[in-house]
Amino acid sequence: MNINPKTQRQLKVQNIIFYLLVVFVVILLSQLSLKTDLRTDWTANSRHSLSIATTDFLTQLDQDINIQAFITPSHEYRSSLENLLTRYQSH
Repeated sequence: MNINPKTQRQLKVQNIIFYLLVVFVVILLSQLSLKTDLRTDWTANSRHSLSIATTDFLTQLDQDINIQAFITPSHEYRSSLENLLTRYQSH
């Protein structure tokens, strides 16, 4: 293939457009991931999911449940507790 200056410029423009599109897609996906809350449990025994019995029980409740947890903001398990309570709250 004979590459003349015109072909070389076209290849550079195509490369620039391609890289801009890749950057745009990465930014778009990162923004989408910030706005959506998708939780999946890929463990074999569904270790990080609520059991079917628990979700059935929660859907049958006709009153709200109040939970008080006394934990310092800097405690190492605080985020784990918040994640657990969020899973219960979504039902």
